[in-house]
Amino acid sequence: LTHLTQDYFAPDAIVSADNPRGPRSNDNTLFPLPTHYDFGLDSLEFAYDFDSVRLVSLSSRIDKHADFTGDDTAALFGNPPSGYPVGLAAESTVIDQSNAFSQELRLQSTGSGPFQWIVGGYYYNYRMYFDINIGFPYVADLTAPGSPLTTIGGLLGVPGALLLDNTTLLDGKSNARSQERAAFLDLSYKLWDRLDLSAGARFYSTTVKGGFVGNGVLVLAENDLQDSNTSAGITERG
Repeated sequence: LTHLTQDYFAPDAIVSADNPRGPRSNDNTLFPLPTHYDFGLDSLEFAYDFDSVRLVSLSSRIDKHADFTGDDTAALFGNPPSGYPVGLAAESTVIDQSNAFSQELRLQSTGSGPFQWIVGGYYYNYRMYFDINIGFPYVADLTAPGSPLTTIGGLLGVPGALLLDNTTLLDGKSNARSQERAAFLDLSYKLWDRLDLSAGARFYSTTVKGGFVGNGVLVLAENDLQDSNTSAGITERG
């Protein structure tokens, strides 16, 4: 049995500072960049011996959660001048989550005869969610639910979501899943001390679904004034 957890938080995870002796800041970053990261790993191996057969189970699970804030002002518009208002900074918020689970169960011979075999099954499931939003704090306040602008827009028949989609720089989400099921076997026969005859096979079915859905000014500019939706799925068997 293995259990591992890791937790990390930084109130300001800025990558570089103007002065190595502090403070932790540079002229291109307009606000602190908090970062939070959680990671967990669990694995379990179990084995039981019968008279001439061994049962083996291998299980594992991995969980990851990260959320962090970035300042993309310099990357998108160049280095901000002194006194540039924080409310007009290109603030990005990111949520990155994933978890994976795998299980293998097999039976294998344990005798001393020339014929040996292994047969088993395998299952794997992976999920990933990624959310990124880039926008201006001033604009986000103006288009927030209940704000005067959205209230007026509602009276004029303009949905609040439409105002948000056309004023934020980027609102993108990726939701993906991968799953595999498999069965396998391996047979071997010892002809003499230096020669083994063996054969094996693995049958599997793998499915991957998901994609990216995004909107905002940056998406519209790069996608002929249309939102982006690249969701799809594929299944492979062998």
